[in-house]
Amino acid sequence: MCYNVVMGTSERKMRERAEREQRILQVGRRMLVEEGYRGLNMDRIAAEIEYSKGIVYQHFSSKEDLLCAISIDLLKEGISFFRRASRFSGHARERLAAVAVASQLLMRLNPDGFQAQLIIWVNSIAEKAPQERQASLGHLQSESIGILTEIVQDAVQRKELVVPPEFVPLSLVHGMWATLIGTELLAQV
Repeated sequence: MCYNVVMGTSERKMRERAEREQRILQVGRRMLVEEGYRGLNMDRIAAEIEYSKGIVYQHFSSKEDLLCAISIDLLKEGISFFRRASRFSGHARERLAAVAVASQLLMRLNPDGFQAQLIIWVNSIAEKAPQERQASLGHLQSESIGILTEIVQDAVQRKELVVPPEFVPLSLVHGMWATLIGTELLAQV
């Protein structure tokens, strides 16, 4: 009987911690969209969620850590979008177009995550986050790029894409990725 009480308390505390972390992320996302990187402030987040600053720092060691977490959430959702788009039944160009549309949709549905990604890429903010969060971020970024690389490699193999022998599929993928991000940035201006 005592075991069930301990398990119930432990599960409740874990659930409360996860809910508190989601609330911190939610407030951080809103601040990021409304006020940008400089407006993202751990003290204000603590005040808004009505917890001490120490509690906020138990979840995220810095605002850079918080930005990485926001970016990780976007990438996890993005990988789901990209996987579905990559499975589209069609030629490689159509599959790449489907991934591009999925990417644009993801960026529009998650402006906070997109903004976090840009800040992390441009300012090397991720270097200030804990190693574990940096590793998660790097893994998810590689997985995202890997989906596009698989489509390009498949297109070359099926002769749907003819390329010079010295061609490296990853260079085409990076160009496409930069075009997608640039398009979204221009749309926001």
